[in-house]
Amino acid sequence: MLGATPAFAESADGAPAGERGERQRQEAEDDAPPAERTERRRREPPYESSVVRGVTTQPASSIRVEVRYDVTYGYKAESGAFGGTGPTSCDAFSVVPTPEQPPPADRPVVISRNAQMVESGGAYVCEFLLSVLPLGKVTVETRVHEDDLTAPWRGGTQSQPPSGWRREIADGTRVVTLTDAEPRGSLSLVMRYAPTPDFVAPRRKNPLFER
Repeated sequence: MLGATPAFAESADGAPAGERGERQRQEAEDDAPPAERTERRRREPPYESSVVRGVTTQPASSIRVEVRYDVTYGYKAESGAFGGTGPTSCDAFSVVPTPEQPPPADRPVVISRNAQMVESGGAYVCEFLLSVLPLGKVTVETRVHEDDLTAPWRGGTQSQPPSGWRREIADGTRVVTLTDAEPRGSLSLVMRYAPTPDFVAPRRKNPLFER
């Protein structure tokens, strides 16, 4: 069984992987011409990404998102892209919040996730935390990355969707409302196998009329 507390993801220089990536991005931006820096900032979404140990106390103005799926579906890799050891699939999922009220430029939304998934009750579980959110309605879109829709995974007895099927998050778009009275939200989602939109099941022959 996987440990309940994922390891903190660190880079080779000892800094958290998310922090190192942000530092490298900032250095590249500082070296770019002014016009290019302005255009790049215009295109960037109003959030930052990081990998964390896991939050025991959920802060205000945040939404915790849990993605779980049956262990028979296996797992993507033996270790996470940002560190940690043991089976994990958390980087196969994308969680994107869209607040109804855009956040201030100096307070970007932060998207964090556990460096490692855990196993609980016959399911693998990945946790994401969307924090520094403005109050009001927040649309949260959770999906499986394109490259992981049908790719073979490891372990399990059904580690690849059958032909004509793919991995998907059931009801992956949700709306959460944060208020002064209820500044914290949570979502529990399930990854499952589902027919692709263009899949047509083979028609069975009727033995009474067809041979």
